[in-house]
This record gives sequence, C-alpha cells and structure tokens, in this order.
Amino acid sequence: MLRHSERTEEMTEAARETSAGGTGDGIRCRKGYRRNGILLWGMVILFTLLYLSLIFNDNVWTDEIFSMNLFADSFAQIIVDTAEDVHPPLYYFLGRIMRLLFGESLQVQKILTIIPMSLTLALGAGKIRRNFGDRAAFLFILFLGCLPCSMTYAVQVRMYSWALLCVTACGLAAWEILKKNRIFDWVWLAISAVAAAYLHYFAFVSVIVINGLLLLWLLFSKEERKKLVRWLIFSVLMVLAYLPWLPYMLEQVTRVEGGYWIAPITAETVWSYFTWAFGLNPLPQTTYGYLLISIAAGIGCLTGCLRRNRQPGGAEQNHSSVFLYGLFAMAVPSLTAAGGIILSLIGQPIYRDQYVFPAMGLFCLFLAIGMNRVLGDGMAWLLPEAAPDAEAEHGGKEESAASEKGSAVRTAGMAVLLLFVLFTGAISYRDAFRDEYLATLTRQTEEFFEENFGENDLVVYNYQAYYFNYKYYFPEEKLAYVRDVDLSQDFDRIWFLDTEMEWDFVPDQIIPYNLQIEYVGHFGIEDNEFDLYMVTKGVPAE
Repeated sequence: MLRHSERTEEMTEAARETSAGGTGDGIRCRKGYRRNGILLWGMVILFTLLYLSLIFNDNVWTDEIFSMNLFADSFAQIIVDTAEDVHPPLYYFLGRIMRLLFGESLQVQKILTIIPMSLTLALGAGKIRRNFGDRAAFLFILFLGCLPCSMTYAVQVRMYSWALLCVTACGLAAWEILKKNRIFDWVWLAISAVAAAYLHYFAFVSVIVINGLLLLWLLFSKEERKKLVRWLIFSVLMVLAYLPWLPYMLEQVTRVEGGYWIAPITAETVWSYFTWAFGLNPLPQTTYGYLLISIAAGIGCLTGCLRRNRQPGGAEQNHSSVFLYGLFAMAVPSLTAAGGIILSLIGQPIYRDQYVFPAMGLFCLFLAIGMNRVLGDGMAWLLPEAAPDAEAEHGGKEESAASEKGSAVRTAGMAVLLLFVLFTGAISYRDAFRDEYLATLTRQTEEFFEENFGENDLVVYNYQAYYFNYKYYFPEEKLAYVRDVDLSQDFDRIWFLDTEMEWDFVPDQIIPYNLQIEYVGHFGIEDNEFDLYMVTKGVPAE
C-alpha cells in the first residue's frame, strides 16, 4: 500500500534493453531518451548561464553586505555573531571558505550562491527524471527556473539557494526511502536535513515537516511500518547533530519574543506572500495564473490518488503513491508558511515571505507531478519518446484511448502553460537584470569616487540608517555622520551625501570654518539616492 512500484525501473530497463537490441523501435527509444536528456541538461545549463549573466556588478544590497562582512570574520567570530543573529552559521562558513580560497571578490560569492541553484535544477535532470519521468523533470526545471521569486535568490549573496538545495534533496530522499529503503537514502535524508537546519531556521521547519510527513506515511501504510525503526534511529542522529546549535536557536526564539523588526501580519500581508512568489513587478496579476496552475496540479494529484479506488489492484495502488507524494511535496511549503504565520499571530511576528523559499523546490515538484497528469500528453510534440513516467507507465489502454480523444485539448493547454511560464521567466530575468545593473546609481557613484576621492578626503552622510551600507563602499575611518563630524580636523574635501528630508549642515557648523559648498550632482547607493556636494574650507571667519 502507498508504495511506488518497482515497475518504473523494470520498464525503464526494458526500454534500454530493447534499444540495445538494435530494433527500429529500440533505436528510436534510445535516441528519444538521449534527445530528452540533452533537452533537460540544456535547460539546466541555460538557466545557469542566465544566473551567471547577473553577477558582473558591484551593486550589493543590505542583507548581502551583512553576509560579506561575516565572510571577513574568523570561523570562531562567525559563530559568535550568528549566535546573536536570526540565521545559523553554515552559509557563512561556506562564504568564509570561498573567501580564503578565491579572495574577497563579490563575483566569487555570487558564484557560491549560483552553485546550489544549478544543483537543484540538476536534481530535476537527474533524480526527478529517474523517479518521475522526462516530462515531470522538464516541468520541474521549467517551473523552478521561471518562478518569479527564484531569479533574484539565485544570485543574492544569502543562504536561500543553499537551503533550497538541501530541502529539495531531503524531500527527494524521503521518496527514495519509500521506493528503495537503502541505507544511503536515510543518510542522504539526515545529511540534507541537518544541513538545512544549519542554513536557515525556516528551512529547519521545512525538514521537520518532511520527516513528520514521512512518519505519517510509514505509520498509515502497513507495508511500510518495518521502516519505522530506521526512521527513529536517524531522527535521533539528526537531533544529536543539531544539539550544538540548539541552545542558540532557543535563545534566538527568546530574543524574538522580546521584540523584533518584522511588521505585524495582516490579511494584506498574507496576500503579499503570494504576489512575492508568483507576481511580476509590472504585472502582479500573474499571481492568479500560478494559483490556477496550482489548483489544477492539486486536482491532478487528488484524482491520481483516488483513481485506485475505481480500479483496485497493486498497480493502481503504486500509481496513486506518486500523486500522494505530489501532495506530500505541496504540504511542505504550505505547512512551513502556515506555521510561520500562526506563530506570528500568536506572539511576535517572525515570518517573512522569503522564508518559504527553501521549500519552493518541492512546490515546483508538486506542480510538475500534478500538471504532468493533467496535461502531460500535451508534451508529446516536445518530448515524443519520453521515458516511462508516473502517469504513462500505469495508465492502461482505457487511459490511452481517453488521452487520444483529448490530445488536441491537452496539447493546446500545455502550449498555453508553457507560454505563460516562459513569459513570467523572461520578465523575471529582465527585472533581475535591471535590479543588478540599471535600477540604482551605484555604478555611477563608484566610478565618480574612484576618479575623485583623495587620500585626505572625508565622506559625510545624513541618512544615519545607511551607515551600515556606506561603510561597505567607503573606508570606515573616512566616514562621519553630519551631526558628529569634526570639522576642525585636517581634510582636503568633504563629500557630503545629502539624502532628502534628512539633516543638512547647520549654521553652527558652517560659520566657524567658512565652509564652501558646491553642488556636484545626483548619485545613489542601492535604493538610497542623494545629492552630492563638495565641501571645502574657506578662510576662517574672524
């Protein structure tokens, strides 16, 4: 009950044996399998190249600056700092290692972020293809690559892409356990779960959900209960592996209860989580499109689960487990987000939209499994000789006849789906490109100061909240807040970053030193734009 049949491997092996036999059908099967593999791996490479095209700039956002600062610390100091922060230390260890090996280049750290994103896509061309077929693998890669929320986090110098890889790998390990129950699968589950927990606290929540759902699956499936002993053993090992950091996590929870910076959660906030995941900046209505796709995928998985009730038998039971796993995959991001929202409503707000990103790989897998059942036959023109998948291998003659009748409708539906997803992916890439290269005046500001900033110059700012950002771009010893700057010191020029609606130089500062202020131009760093003034000393007033 509730276990995927070994027929998937048997049929795949049979196809390979046939292809090796030299018959016409075998040759076509072999060519089709290879062609599909080229397509899938080509998609992985294409998205990787798109990510790489976004890293050749020096525009660093506030959270990324925090990461870059920690990379400069020792491993011991990273532990001290992250013990007081809202994220665990593993990602910062990785960044520290990259800095030691390859230097402090921003591009090096962006590559560190791209690596797990590409590996997650590679899971689609590898494990997901082997377990669920070519068409499900194609849809997984497409959804993950084009989902509006994914492009930014593929290159942001933060831990989210690494957490995505670990949570996705953990979810796939759960399926491998249900299918094969090898020791390797349990080790893979444990390592990916512990790594996720050390990367992000809500990735920790996601892997707890995965292990909890796996436990329920084992408990409610008579044939699977023999695996409960291994589940218990490896659960204990995972807890032991996380024990060193558990006191710091609990301390963070206590600190959050005393006050936190996240705004209260309202109905509008909850809706913003959907627009963050599925909406485009110029066209938030794409959110509705993805919600419709999600509903269709859910219906596909539900009908796939219920189908065995109409045609009882071992094959149908095994067939339904694929779609039950699709719902399993959907439950991980849903319960992660729901848990964060509920905890935020009960106590202090602790949840943000991006905290569900580590579980979005499993969400894309849910979409792939569900939509493969609903519209999979509509991809025959794209993947005409797909390897046996969860839908094709168990459908039977009755389903094949029904598929033929609705093939035109499914082909049209799949074409619309592909056009919509590719459209959102293209706009997401355009927006990410603009954010990285065109959305701010950072590059112009850097070029100006490279040409004009002298050894004896100072930088004075009036937007106090941006000190953390400014010290990334300017020497900290050359920075001063406008209300604190000592004008009696020796300097050649002051470059005054005048953000609108903030403090300016006041007469008590200007008059004693007869400051001469000259407007230079309009510049900016990140989202903060300012008028730049050159300030020099005149003849002191008598």
